[in-house]
Amino acid sequence: MWRGDGRRPVWNKSWLSLFVGLLLAALLIPIGWLGAARALGVPVVPSTGDAGLLTTIGGVMGAVFTAGGLIVALVAVLTQLTLADRAQHFMEQRFKALLPGVLDDAERRIEARLLWHDAQARLAAGNWEEAEELTQQALERHPDLAGPRMTLGLTLSERVRTHFLRQHDWIRAHASIGAQIQGAIGNVPSPAVPESDPVPVTEAIAWLEAALEHDDGPAAQLWEALALMYGVNQRFRKMRRAVADAIIHDETERRRLHDSGRLPLLVFACEGQPDRPGSFQTLGATLGQTLPQPAELVRSAIEQLDPSIDCVDWWVTGTPWAWWQPTTTLPAVVRIFLRIEGGGHTGAALYQDGDKRVTLPEDLDRGAKYLPIQDLVKQLGERFLFVCCVSDREASAHVNL
Repeated sequence: MWRGDGRRPVWNKSWLSLFVGLLLAALLIPIGWLGAARALGVPVVPSTGDAGLLTTIGGVMGAVFTAGGLIVALVAVLTQLTLADRAQHFMEQRFKALLPGVLDDAERRIEARLLWHDAQARLAAGNWEEAEELTQQALERHPDLAGPRMTLGLTLSERVRTHFLRQHDWIRAHASIGAQIQGAIGNVPSPAVPESDPVPVTEAIAWLEAALEHDDGPAAQLWEALALMYGVNQRFRKMRRAVADAIIHDETERRRLHDSGRLPLLVFACEGQPDRPGSFQTLGATLGQTLPQPAELVRSAIEQLDPSIDCVDWWVTGTPWAWWQPTTTLPAVVRIFLRIEGGGHTGAALYQDGDKRVTLPEDLDRGAKYLPIQDLVKQLGERFLFVCCVSDREASAHVNL
């Protein structure tokens, strides 16, 4: 009845036979009725009376209409069957065409999730290079897979942040140094040799940017991590824009980026700028705080500490005008030891300079007295710009690095 390609109908022999049969039925039924009437002795056309003639004509017309109704009913049934056959044929063809694609897509999604599961296991084991490779394979199979770009970017950025703090904070890399300086300061360990493990700064930036492009994760969190990575990479303008975008998406980011576990990474981007003091001020304006911290504010903060606190740590960076040029990669941490003597606050300081440790006063290991706080802060201010105080929360976390 219909061509195999479903494009247009063609009449075949069965349809021709059916049509001829319907025509014959329309002719034969009235003739058969007349013949049956004649055989039974019923007059077909009465010779007398108008009533008889009308009766005969009515009988013939009834037979004709009966045949016509039968034909119409048969045509309607056949039409419905034809439409059902056409719909079934169309759906079968479409399903056969779509089935391979549906199965292939489902298979790719399953493979992508399995690869991403393996990548997460590699991340948990600290093997970020294999995790990155598996993540790329997963996204090749299912580019819309949610989560991998954000998770990998944030994980790598946290690895970079931890490494940065460890490398720049020699004081906290030696958690027992506070007790040692209170006793025999000569036993304080020398600065550690920098780690040689690759740090995935570039990779972290790439994954965070991809996560933002694909809207894969909270924008504020991604912009914050990206700002820190731009800071480590010393890309000042991009760092500042990322900070501003993070704050636009979430105002609480302003305070989070003040944190002593994050601000030093942002300050690091200022180190390579021609106008270092100006870049500090620009960053401070974006964050809504004063950078660098004035020495008087540092002194006041130290004097207001609880008397039970015997030391406090500050992130610092080098002054651009000082005669003293540190060989340590800045920013760095200075530890200030505190005492209350004669009703006033006194202190001493310890920090790293290249491959040696430095104390203020310089002869502290030979029993020199602690300096008045204002004098100590003044001497430190001749060498450093104050960035921020190390918070207890970040300090405790950093000691375990």
